[in-house]
Amino acid sequence: MFKKIHTFFYTFLLALSFSAQAQTSPVPEIPQVPYVAPSIRILYINNNTGDDDSGDGSIDTPWSTLSHAATKLQQGDKLVVVGTGTEYNTAYVNFGEASAVSDWLVIEGENGPNGERATLTGRVTINANSNNVVLRNLYFSGSGSSGYNILVQNNANLLVFEDIEVDCQSSSNSDAGIVLLEDTRDVWFSGVTTQNCGYSGIRNFSSGILLSGYNITNIVFSNVVSRNNNSDGLGGFSAISHGHIYFENCLSEDNEGDGFDIGGQQVVIINSIARNNGGYQGTGFKVWAHDTWLVGSKAIDNDRAGVSGKPQHAGDNKLYILNSAFLRNNTSNYGGQISTHPDKPATSSGNTFEITIQDTVFYSINTGGIFIANDDTQSLVNEGNNYYFMHYDPLLTKNHTYVDALNFRNNGGTTEVATFSFSDVDSGGLWSQCGGSRCYGNGLGNIGATSAAH
Repeated sequence: MFKKIHTFFYTFLLALSFSAQAQTSPVPEIPQVPYVAPSIRILYINNNTGDDDSGDGSIDTPWSTLSHAATKLQQGDKLVVVGTGTEYNTAYVNFGEASAVSDWLVIEGENGPNGERATLTGRVTINANSNNVVLRNLYFSGSGSSGYNILVQNNANLLVFEDIEVDCQSSSNSDAGIVLLEDTRDVWFSGVTTQNCGYSGIRNFSSGILLSGYNITNIVFSNVVSRNNNSDGLGGFSAISHGHIYFENCLSEDNEGDGFDIGGQQVVIINSIARNNGGYQGTGFKVWAHDTWLVGSKAIDNDRAGVSGKPQHAGDNKLYILNSAFLRNNTSNYGGQISTHPDKPATSSGNTFEITIQDTVFYSINTGGIFIANDDTQSLVNEGNNYYFMHYDPLLTKNHTYVDALNFRNNGGTTEVATFSFSDVDSGGLWSQCGGSRCYGNGLGNIGATSAAH
């Protein structure tokens, strides 16, 4: 029977299509990368042939160091960092000091004749109040200075990071690969990779990309990969005062913490994957936003839930999960593949958390499908056209007989309100109708129907 379920599961996963009618709220559009004006001057540094004293920054007589070049730049300049096979020691290079402009700049790596990438050690800082700065085609190696490779300070805006790779190399001095501080806004990450950042002594600051502080808004992650970091892959601190955060075609995998850990007023996650995260925490997508859309995305083999909803905003918080898939998450922890926090929002606050799940596949092993931890403030308001494949494996070291499709609780998650299991399936049947969805079991688990009351 299990083989039949396994085959049917992948058939349905491939066949599942997004149903526009199922949406109760349109998915917000992701802002496009802003127009970058052509540079007025193009200047060069080359740490093999350049000289800070005699060079003038031209292609024939380049400067040697990024720190020297930073003091010579003017608005509208592009600085080309030539790949030579030798690392550039950036130490503390700042854009935005009194001696260096911080607006309308492009810092771009140029591969050497044998494909050598422009490689930087130390840290590059985009200082407070910087505007219209682009970093492109650069490779950052090692722990950076003061634990960061790229630091964006307060009130910086209109920044583009394109084709950037940060490898902290598991240094004991590494905190996070890229850090954005409070009041940063309008930032685009495209084709960025962060890996091996953070160390075991620091958890809160050891993300691949960390949004730290408050009032960070309009941040777009597109084709971003974050892996093998000591804490979270993408997100870090989940300040509820963040504004709008967007993810598209992103991958966060093999991190010790959560794959995505993000709060704000509005979070949109499209066609993204959280895979094999855990050890320290290990939720695939941890969402704290007022309104969250998870569309066409997958959570696979994470230690804890595929999605953990922890809203703490005033009013009606909403989570939309559409055309997504949850595979083998939370096999070693109590709860479900989608779990809510029992205290968020608090019952006494008068705030609510409304969840919509449509056109989504669950493949659960020794865990539930959807776990609602506080029935007083949290509700599954729209559920349909989902497929629940449930499997119980008694041989797992940590095994739970809890393989319900849906489980509702209150009183801080301790008192069961309603359970919708899979017991209605006879031993010869393959599936049963679950409200507007279908449920499948392997004969050891239970299958049953959802309820219109929930």
